[in-house]
Amino acid sequence: MIIQIQPWIDNSELEELKKVIESTYITENKMTKLFENMTKKLTNSKYAISVANGTVGLYCALKSIDIGIGDEVIVPNLTFIASSNAVILAGAKPVFCDIKKETLTIDESKISALINKNTKAIMPVHLYGFSAEMNE
Repeated sequence: MIIQIQPWIDNSELEELKKVIESTYITENKMTKLFENMTKKLTNSKYAISVANGTVGLYCALKSIDIGIGDEVIVPNLTFIASSNAVILAGAKPVFCDIKKETLTIDESKISALINKNTKAIMPVHLYGFSAEMNE
């Protein structure tokens, strides 16, 4: 078995987790608000919201730019399932783009052939330590 992701929690993180568990408020309480405020400060943003997982985070990002029924979002054809699931959850259609075999990220040279009047976004995915070519 090859472990893709192995969680690692040190003692300081464990102590913070204990505080949350002992408060009996596992979600949406003081620590959540503190985390959101710290995130706003770090990113110099007006808003920040905490979500349960990456799929919901991607869904919120798509909805924030009005992605919905009849829209298409270009995603790499090799990605974690959350990418295309978030597009479907938003009511849109994922359009799969080939990847580059060297980096396993979306092949930016093949994106333009997939763009049409329904294309509303491109969702590059950074995968396995490789970053998608964002400048292109």
